[in-house]
Amino acid sequence: MSTTGYESFKDFTALTSVTIPDNVTCIGSKSFEGCTNLSSVTIGKGVSIIGDEAFMSCHSLNSITVPNSVNSIGNSAFSYCHNLSSIKVEEGNTIFDSRNDCNAIIETATNTLIVGCQNTVITNDIMAIGKRAFEGRVGLSSMIIPDNVRSIEYRAFNGCAGLTYVSIGNGMSTIGDAAFKDCTNLSSLIIPNSVTSIGTHAFNGCTNLTSFTFPSSITSIGDYVFSGCTGLTSVTIGNSITTIGRSAFERCASLTSISIPNSVKDIKDWSFFKCTGLTSVIVGKNVTSIGEFAFNGCSGLTNFYCYAINAPAVGSSVFGTSVSKNATLYVPEASISSYETSEQWCDFGNIFPLQDGGTTTNIHLLLEKEPYRKCGHYDLNGRQLQKPKHGLNIVRTTDGKIVKKIF
Repeated sequence: MSTTGYESFKDFTALTSVTIPDNVTCIGSKSFEGCTNLSSVTIGKGVSIIGDEAFMSCHSLNSITVPNSVNSIGNSAFSYCHNLSSIKVEEGNTIFDSRNDCNAIIETATNTLIVGCQNTVITNDIMAIGKRAFEGRVGLSSMIIPDNVRSIEYRAFNGCAGLTYVSIGNGMSTIGDAAFKDCTNLSSLIIPNSVTSIGTHAFNGCTNLTSFTFPSSITSIGDYVFSGCTGLTSVTIGNSITTIGRSAFERCASLTSISIPNSVKDIKDWSFFKCTGLTSVIVGKNVTSIGEFAFNGCSGLTNFYCYAINAPAVGSSVFGTSVSKNATLYVPEASISSYETSEQWCDFGNIFPLQDGGTTTNIHLLLEKEPYRKCGHYDLNGRQLQKPKHGLNIVRTTDGKIVKKIF
């Protein structure tokens, strides 16, 4: 036998140890995937290929030694090996190494770390953390990434549920798609200004992450970046951001307010969908479009401030009935008629003018403090009028609501 066949021992949970003889040259794809009780593996000195997902989800595997004969290691070969704590490449391997006892597999030619474990130390000559390098290492609790590392690739730390702390060096430029997805105990993270790209799903499902500040080097927020980050309470979006991606903050239920700067032009579909704790939104003056369902399901939203002179184009069901009925919309005074005649914007029951010095908010508070009247008219400074005047008036309706009306 020169190869272990495709899925030859897949999900064979009774297997606890295996020795692959020297006459085997290839460990086939998925050969030992799902052997959850496999704790000991000896790889023969004739093996040259370890296939895709060969030992994926071998949860009990705690150490691996790669012989110098191996010249190819497939994708996800050791992903979700939860307890992997020791990795060594034998001396003399010309393709891979474990330099300086780093407890990892390094692709020598590119200085890319391709397989790591809970005891890996990233040395100062590593340039990249490869795809799925630490995927599913639940025993990994912290990681210090030095300045020499330039990129964290696709799903590099995906599913590292025990990871609580990460230090990213100042040389980092790219954080790949799903790089830290489902790191459910990651509570804080500082991204240096050297980072120019954060991929889609990068922090999706990081439920313990509480705050995040985008560095000035980032120009767009990718799709699903913080989707499902239910513990996120604070986000700072810098003036360099021009686009907020699809579902970027979907279901961030603890987020209470968001300020979108003037640099942003597009807010994509579902971007803040079901952020149920969101009470206040500020949208900068240069936003031209808001995608479908962007703020739908934000049931706690009470104040929506939009500084755009022209009512932004909207996709279907951007706000939904609960938002447009319960929230107050504040817009530039000269633009009120634009919003009143624009699809979905006109559904807001209350539309007030934005004015410097907080006048709009003061009007609202003043009127709320007034004793109930069957009907009342007020000017834009909150002064009660004996009768409506020409132009925009603030009106208390017969059911006690506060609305705007042009006479």
